[in-house]
Amino acid sequence: MNLVRSLVHGLVAWTRPVLHCAAISCFPLAPPRISCVTPMNDLPPDRLSADASSPFYNAEMLERGVGIRFKGAEKNNVEEYCVSEGWIRVAAGTAKDRNGNPMTIKLKGEVEAYFRRGPSVEKSADQE
Repeated sequence: MNLVRSLVHGLVAWTRPVLHCAAISCFPLAPPRISCVTPMNDLPPDRLSADASSPFYNAEMLERGVGIRFKGAEKNNVEEYCVSEGWIRVAAGTAKDRNGNPMTIKLKGEVEAYFRRGPSVEKSADQE
């Protein structure tokens, strides 16, 4: 990692350079968070999680309704998926971990994600 020397109040300090980009978080030690929501994009994100503590959680996409086809079969119990890596995480029965979250199993295979309904559009009074 490149270090940058900066002069602050007469003291020399070595710091990491910070990226300044709208799509990537600007914290030098945090993992990059890339926004996957674009107005013209009508495809679900490559990776999505239903767990709110995950960096891949996106409430807007989950409200819209994302369907998953895994090996050609429709799945309704998917906790997390990744299309490019070809895996899904599903709950393993009713077992819970020590934090109360469902225990999950990672299954590998062909994954296809799609939206169950279109984007929400407000209807005006004159269109009815």
